[in-house]
Amino acid sequence: MTIEAPRMFTTEDMRKLEQFFLTPHEIEDLAIGNLVTSEDVADTLETFNMAHLEGDYSICYVGYEEQDNLVKTFERLCQLLNVRHKIYIKGNEVVLDLHPED
Repeated sequence: MTIEAPRMFTTEDMRKLEQFFLTPHEIEDLAIGNLVTSEDVADTLETFNMAHLEGDYSICYVGYEEQDNLVKTFERLCQLLNVRHKIYIKGNEVVLDLHPED
């Protein structure tokens, strides 16, 4: 069994995410429980899209009550897609970087 190294996020990954969110049972099966409304899903897709276009994009502000859940959700989605990423604090924001240098 070979394990693929994480790769760069692509437009095809955006399509996979959109399709994934069209199948709610998959979200439940993967324990991504904080994405409960269409607004949550739209925010998540927008974050991935903007991080893809700009390199990095804010997930939330540091100290936001749902910060831990959001970080876990983005980590899990990046792992499912097998894409390179970093999540880190930049100023007062938690940031998703889809184009990490290392």
